[in-house]
Amino acid sequence: MRNIVIIGCGEIAVIKHIPALQKSEKWNLYGFCNRTPQKAADFAQKYGGKAYGSLEEVLLDPMVDAVDICTLLESHCEIAVAALNAGKHVLCEKPMATNEEECRQMIAAARKNNKKLMIYLNQRLYPAHQKGKELIDAGAIGKVINYRSFLGYNWDELRYDKEGHYVPKTFHQSPLSGMGIHRVDLMMYLLNAHVTEVCSWGGTLNRRYPDGKLYDCYDNSITILKYENGVVGTLINSWTVYGGEDRTTKIYGTTGTLTMYGEEHELYIDRPDGTREIFDFGRPMPGQYAARIPMVPGVIQVDVVGAFADCIENDTTPLISGEDGLEGMRVIDAMYRSAAEHRWVAL
Repeated sequence: MRNIVIIGCGEIAVIKHIPALQKSEKWNLYGFCNRTPQKAADFAQKYGGKAYGSLEEVLLDPMVDAVDICTLLESHCEIAVAALNAGKHVLCEKPMATNEEECRQMIAAARKNNKKLMIYLNQRLYPAHQKGKELIDAGAIGKVINYRSFLGYNWDELRYDKEGHYVPKTFHQSPLSGMGIHRVDLMMYLLNAHVTEVCSWGGTLNRRYPDGKLYDCYDNSITILKYENGVVGTLINSWTVYGGEDRTTKIYGTTGTLTMYGEEHELYIDRPDGTREIFDFGRPMPGQYAARIPMVPGVIQVDVVGAFADCIENDTTPLISGEDGLEGMRVIDAMYRSAAEHRWVAL
């Protein structure tokens, strides 16, 4: 087993990363590091492992093989580059960084040091998405024509201080990025194609601050995406889904329609003759009927950390590489430009 240290002791570490690493037979959750050392100490006491007083202490420890970055987005690049230069492999939460240049710095550091950089875009590994890709690649619905994908829940990603006052972020703030990056990446993965052009709308429809004022960032976004293989898709992301969650994707092909995470089944194909082929994976439907707070019941746990270990063990390209993270970032940036300028934006 390899030793890995979580950098950043926040909600995302508790929800996804710690449970995954504790279950893993390939990783030893060796310790924690946080900008507030006491929080790292609290996590180490609760979950086991070592508490580090600083990032430098982690990077100087020869027992540490990799770091798992769960910090605020603005620090991803700095921490990842430092870790890669120190000879540590890096698993990094999404979005990868705040801009294209930071993504490129991270990729360059991984190449320079011959270390693995993998991005935690976990939706690629959802069971229905994995099976959906297998079916699409096998031609089960013929040639893909278009799709529509929805990812929405009763949630936001705003930041507040201890007194509950809103603190502006330095990066894009809306479901278009925090949620949208998942579906941008997923659809490129499923379609085996890059995005060539986008047309986006973003707006604030209902999310409000405690004083009743509407958010000064988007709470909904709708995007049309064109792909290099001719597919056209519609991507909708929302923070205003107040009845559970919706994570449904429909992909329309010349010989059938493939639905992933619909209302009744995890995956099914509808045929022109009215028949339906159903694929279920022996688990309750995630999301549509699950509460977001507490978040754990609505989270699909998949073995991203196992895939990360495998690429190190086998010296292969990570399942979700730095290059994948960069490509998603370029699309998200184009979507923001399109929404702001009310026009199609080419990549």
